[in-house]
Amino acid sequence: MNDRAQVLEMLATGKITPEQGIQLLSALPSPADEDRPQQGQAAPRADGHKPRWLHVRVTDSASGRQKVNITIPMGLVKLGLQIGARFAPEVAEINPDDIVHSLHDALAGPLVDVQDEEDGERVEIYLD
Repeated sequence: MNDRAQVLEMLATGKITPEQGIQLLSALPSPADEDRPQQGQAAPRADGHKPRWLHVRVTDSASGRQKVNITIPMGLVKLGLQIGARFAPEVAEINPDDIVHSLHDALAGPLVDVQDEEDGERVEIYLD
């Protein structure tokens, strides 16, 4: 098992906190870093390959300032869902395998693009 897999296993079993996991993972070299898309770009892949990244972006409608901008490798989406369920019990009943399976078959491009008038936010979720 490589270092990255060991950190992810420790996260999944609750031996370390998500913050500790982020610190450990950021200290490890990643060959995928050079392929990582630049922030804010959501160009669909034209090469026929499956999407490699899930992006979640929340923007303040009035100022245009980004409140949240997260890029998650597709290989870590399931782990992210499992960790998120700890902080949002209302989604704990959702099966992460169902979501991952659906995303695996999806094409690059937007999944969700919602303007929340009440909170003054735009929420975008997309694959590339």
